[in-house]
Amino acid sequence: MSFASCTSNYNQEDLYGSWANEDWAFTFNKDKTCKVASNGVEFPGDKTFKTFGNTLEFIREGKIFLSNITVKGIEGNTLTLEIRQMFTGAEKTSKLIVLKKK
Repeated sequence: MSFASCTSNYNQEDLYGSWANEDWAFTFNKDKTCKVASNGVEFPGDKTFKTFGNTLEFIREGKIFLSNITVKGIEGNTLTLEIRQMFTGAEKTSKLIVLKKK
């Protein structure tokens, strides 16, 4: 029997706070509430997030609305995420996004 590893390559405390670039904005709170915006538009409703090792999952009204996001690393005031763009028809199925701490 084998178990998947749930270790991460970053300190959870370093994730907390607000991060943004020109396309995305995330706020991660210690109580697991969050804000998520894309292209300047915040996703509505009460939102929470879960971490599974380096993977992030976002929940709104009891349902997953954003998943397949991997924390590639946190270095100083820079957060790098990998977003897997499923069902886009694009050749490239993942995209690295670099966010700065606000």
